[in-house]
Amino acid sequence: MTAIRSVIFGVVLCSVLAGCATSPRGQVEGGLKKLGMPDRSAQCMADELDDRLPLEDMKTLARVLDEAGAGKEARPARILDFMNDLDDPEITEAAARSGIRCTVFN
Repeated sequence: MTAIRSVIFGVVLCSVLAGCATSPRGQVEGGLKKLGMPDRSAQCMADELDDRLPLEDMKTLARVLDEAGAGKEARPARILDFMNDLDDPEITEAAARSGIRCTVFN
C-alpha cells in the first residue's frame, strides 16, 4: 500500500510542477528572460503583471512575449513593437509601470 501512495504522490507532484511551469505568469517571466531581461527584473515584472492583469490578459502577454522573442536578436526593446500592435491600453500601461518599477527601482 505504501508503494501505491508513493506513486500517487509522485504523479500529483509532477502535475503540480508541470502546471506551474506552463502558467501564464511563468510564460511571461520566461518570455522576458528570453528577450534578455535580467532574471531579477523578469521575476519582478511577472509577479507585478500577474497581480495587475486578469488571466486572459496574462495569456495574451505571454503569447506576445513568445512572438517577440522568436527568431531575431533578443533584446527587451522588441516588446515595444509588439505592444503597439496589441492595441490594449490596460496591458500596455501595466507592462510600462511594471517595467519601470522593476528595472529602475529594483
